[in-house]
Amino acid sequence: MNTKTFKVSDAHRLDDPERLKWLPPDEAIQMLSLEPGMTGYFSLPFARAIAPEGRVLAVDLQPEMLGELSASLHDSSQPWLVRSVVGPARARRTDDGHQSAG
Repeated sequence: MNTKTFKVSDAHRLDDPERLKWLPPDEAIQMLSLEPGMTGYFSLPFARAIAPEGRVLAVDLQPEMLGELSASLHDSSQPWLVRSVVGPARARRTDDGHQSAG
């Protein structure tokens, strides 16, 4: 696990065009084969991949679908890894101030 933190004063480096050459977000998204309507499908696998410190923000317009996700989380060994939020999928800030795309 990486114990280093990123300096806020270096945040501009995150948008460096050179970074896109070795870490292209579009290619990663394409490899995931994401499609509309897959809201909860990847929540648990993503949560397991970033455990134990990471968190997934699961956003859905339908509280009932989040209820289904909550039931799945209840059966998992690490239910705290996913936070459910009712609302439209758009950029939002998490409780810890990080930006996420919901």
